Amino acid sequence: MKVKVFMVADLNRPDGKTLYQSLVRQSQKVKWEEMFSVQLKTLGVPSPVQQFKFVPDRKFSADFAWPDRMILVELEGGIWRRGGGAHSHPSNILRDIEKQTLAAFHGYRVFRFWENDIKSWTAAKMMADVLSRI
Repeated sequence: MKVKVFMVADLNRPDGKTLYQSLVRQSQKVKWEEMFSVQLKTLGVPSPVQQFKFVPDRKFSADFAWPDRMILVELEGGIWRRGGGAHSHPSNILRDIEKQTLAAFHGYRVFRFWENDIKSWTAAKMMADVLSRI
């Protein structure tokens, strides 16, 4: 499999949609987290902390976080996967409920998105809007 390497200049192109389409064409196994990161960077959103442990004494971590703004983002992948993905198995749904409740208890706002929200840029645009208001 050939992988294209993007330079920093490529990430800052004003035509973010073209960049997104390029990423999708490179591989069907592109991770949603990587795509979301590129979208945020393209939109000029402040860099998030990835895999942020929002409660030090617990194993839970958020996919993306802006700790200074008390905002967490969770990307839900594999919801419609045959046999169930990580977020569609009953025990994992219970884990996600506990995780989100714990985040809320500690004062975090949690935004949850799925694959289509990444593909359509809905998640990145919403987070750009949310972060511009805080």
